Amino acid sequence: MLDIYSQPFPNLQKYFKKILAQTLIITGEKDFINPPIIGSRLNKLIKNSQLVEIPNATHFAHLENPDLFYKELNLFLAKR
Repeated sequence: MLDIYSQPFPNLQKYFKKILAQTLIITGEKDFINPPIIGSRLNKLIKNSQLVEIPNATHFAHLENPDLFYKELNLFLAKR
């Protein structure tokens, strides 16, 4: 595991731009692993994406605010 995390992070922007599927991006407002700015960048790169930020949640928004997390997930899936 340490070897994986010590490697430089590859630039994946060119791949994100190729995603055509409708995509839900959920981030926690206080996420320290993937801060909300990352979600915002992904939202701009992925054409058919929707960004949801869970207030007061960290990287574990699905555990910290499961009601809102699953509400947003269900709303997204219901549109499909």
